[in-house]
Amino acid sequence: MKLTFLGHQTWLISYGSTNVIIDPLLLNKFGHSSDINFEIFPSRNIQVDKMPRVDAIILSHEHLDHFHIPSLNMLPKDAPFYVSKLLPICVKELIIELGFQIIEVYPLQNVTIKDLVITFFSSGNRTIFWEQRVIQIYIQKKDSHDKGIFIAVDALISEDFKEAVDNESIVQPRAVVVSNNSQIVPPGGVGAHTNMLPLEERFGNSLQGLTVLHAMLITYFEGLGQDVQEIVICGNGFIASDGSTASSELYGPFLFSDNKKLAAMASELSVGKTILGPYPGEELIFDDEDHIKVNQVSWVQLNKNRIESLLKKQREFLENPQEIKIRPIRPSFVNNEEAKKALIRVEEELCSIAKAIMISEIGKIAINLREHLNGSLGCRRILFRFLEENNETAIQYALDFSTASFVYDETTTDQLLETFPFGIEVFLVDFFAIIEGKLQIWDLAGNAMRSWYIGDSYTNIISFLYAFYGEQVRPELAKKVYQTVLKNEKAKISSEEIVCV
Repeated sequence: MKLTFLGHQTWLISYGSTNVIIDPLLLNKFGHSSDINFEIFPSRNIQVDKMPRVDAIILSHEHLDHFHIPSLNMLPKDAPFYVSKLLPICVKELIIELGFQIIEVYPLQNVTIKDLVITFFSSGNRTIFWEQRVIQIYIQKKDSHDKGIFIAVDALISEDFKEAVDNESIVQPRAVVVSNNSQIVPPGGVGAHTNMLPLEERFGNSLQGLTVLHAMLITYFEGLGQDVQEIVICGNGFIASDGSTASSELYGPFLFSDNKKLAAMASELSVGKTILGPYPGEELIFDDEDHIKVNQVSWVQLNKNRIESLLKKQREFLENPQEIKIRPIRPSFVNNEEAKKALIRVEEELCSIAKAIMISEIGKIAINLREHLNGSLGCRRILFRFLEENNETAIQYALDFSTASFVYDETTTDQLLETFPFGIEVFLVDFFAIIEGKLQIWDLAGNAMRSWYIGDSYTNIISFLYAFYGEQVRPELAKKVYQTVLKNEKAKISSEEIVCV
C-alpha cells in the first residue's frame, strides 16, 4: 500500500489499480474568500493532469483546510464522493452542484473501493465541538488480514476504533496518521489562542516543542496500545497569505511545523517505533515485510525558493521579535452611513450571542468568578470590542449577567484587561462580514482578532465563536460563502472556454 502526501492533510492512498484521495487541496493556496488566502507550507506545485486518476474521494469534514471547491472541481466527476451522514447539508448540496454523486456513510460502515476496504469511524468523544463531525478511516487491502492504516485528522481517536482493536474485530493498525494542529506563533505574533492577559509563563509555554511532541505521540495514543509500528505526522501545513492583512506574512510558518524535523527527533528518542513526517510529494510504500520505502513522485515539485524565503522570515522574526497588531481583512466601509447600518446589524446579533454565551462553558466560568485583576467583579464580565479600521478607535459592549444582554460600555482601553476576565477585539467590518456570510470565522483566526481569557485555550471567546459561527451551527452563512466561491469558479471556467475558442 502507498500513501502519497500532497500537503497539509491531503493524502492519496494507492494499492493495486486503486487510488483514493482524502481532503484534496491541490492548488498552492486555499480559502473561501477573495479577501484572504492560505498558502500551503511547505510550498509545492502539483501537476494534477499527471496525478493518478482517482477512483474515489473522501471528505473528512467541511473546514476550509479540507474542503476546497476549486480543487474538487479538478477531479473526475464520476468518482464516488464519500461523506459523513452528519456533514452539514449546505456542503452536501454544493458537492452535488459540482457534479459529484455523494455517498453518505455511517460510523463502523465498511466500503469496498476496488482493491481497498475502508471502515469509517466517528471522532473521539472528547473532541472539541467544531471537530466532532470529523470521520476517521481505517484502510486495508481487500481480502487480506494484513495490518491496515488509520487516518485520524483533526480529532481524537475514536473510542469505537480503540474498542474494535481491543476486541480484535479489526487488526491493530500498522501505521496511524496524526495531525499536528499546534499552530504556535512566535512571541509577538497573533495566534488564535494567544492570551492577552499578563499571565505567568507556564511549563507548556517554555517547552512548547516538547509539549507538541508529547501531545501528538503519547497523549493522543492513550487507550490504543503500543503495537502501532509507524506514526505519520501531517498538518500545520499552511500560513495566511495576504500581504495587506496576514500577520504570518511577517514571520512565516507556524513554529514546530516542520514535521519531517519533528519526526526525526521523535524517532531518535523512540525505541521500536518509526515516526515519519513526509514533505509534499513523498510516497510512503508499506511493503509486506514491515519495511517502509520513501519515494518522490514526479508530479509534485517542492518550491524550495519559497520555502527558504518563509523560513528566513521566521528566523529573522525570532531574532528580532516585535508586537504585531491585528489588521482588518475586509475593505473599509464605503461611508459612515454604511458603517452605522453595520453596527445596528451587529447589535442585533449580540442579542443572540449573549444568550448562547450564558449557557456555554465560558458563561459558566464567568458567572462563578468572584474577582479579577481589579478586585471584585460586578455584573459585566465579558467584553466585545469592535475596532475601527484605523485600529485606534473602537465601540465596545459588555455582557451583563444580570440581564443576559450586551450593554454599551465605556471602560478605558488601559483598564479592559484588568476589568473583564474575558474579552475579544475584532474589526467591525470583519465581524459584520461574518454575520452576512462574506467571511468565515476561520478566516479571522490568527489574523484579525485576538482575545483574553481565564482558563484554558478552549474556554475563550474565539473558541466560542468557532462553535457559534461554524458550518455545523450556521449552515446558512456557510452556504452564502460557498455559493460565492462556486459562482467565481463557474465564471473562471467560462472565461477559459472563451479563451480556448
